[in-house]
Amino acid sequence: IGLLPQLRHLNLNRRYLDISACRLITDEGLRSIAKLWQLRQLFFRGCELISDDGLRCLSPLGLLERLCLTQSKFLTDSGLEHIESLKELQSLDLSGCDKITDSGLSSIARLHKLQYLDVSLCTLVTPDAMRRIRRPPLRYVKF
Repeated sequence: IGLLPQLRHLNLNRRYLDISACRLITDEGLRSIAKLWQLRQLFFRGCELISDDGLRCLSPLGLLERLCLTQSKFLTDSGLEHIESLKELQSLDLSGCDKITDSGLSSIARLHKLQYLDVSLCTLVTPDAMRRIRRPPLRYVKF
């Protein structure tokens, strides 16, 4: 949002935001998005510059139910610790986040409302870790 000088109006009551393929969005941009506290769905497909530090900024989004971080190349297990604060999260897409490991999934296991998890193409995640986090209400896991 900080990279959008042409922006004239921003609806802070927004519930859905998809900035997929905005390859220039950085952690600084996430600080602005965190002000949209009523967001329920947030999509960052292919926003490769987002890092662990940027995910820390999302903690005020306590109503967030769906988060897509596909192909976040700088996201590591440390970043997943910040996602743990999103208690309403029901759907999490981490596909292609190739720095995520089994250790990072332990933070995800504490998301008690999580129903959908995609860790496909997360090459450092093992089947053993997936077995450990499978529990209700988790209904769908893509590995």
